[in-house]
Amino acid sequence: MAKTEVYSWRVASEVKEALEEASRERGVSMASIIEDAVTEYLARPQGEVDDDDAEQRRLHEAVRPFIGSIQGGDPDRASQARQRVRQAVRERYRQQRARDVD
Repeated sequence: MAKTEVYSWRVASEVKEALEEASRERGVSMASIIEDAVTEYLARPQGEVDDDDAEQRRLHEAVRPFIGSIQGGDPDRASQARQRVRQAVRERYRQQRARDVD
């Protein structure tokens, strides 16, 4: 395919630096990398998303039924966890001592 058209645009300096580095590493021109990327993008069916995006949506759908399903009715439970554990241990200890005495 003959290249007859010119197109230019502004990019962030980080993008240009990454493009220059990739060009050096691969031994091809920056224009070649850009053309390959655009050609690949345009070849995708319209509306197709990256595999990562599709995987994220699949995972979100899988956990959706469980979101908000843990209910305890006590909004202070987490902040009082240490105190409640100690209280439970003391209670078990008292019950054990009461059994030992009988």
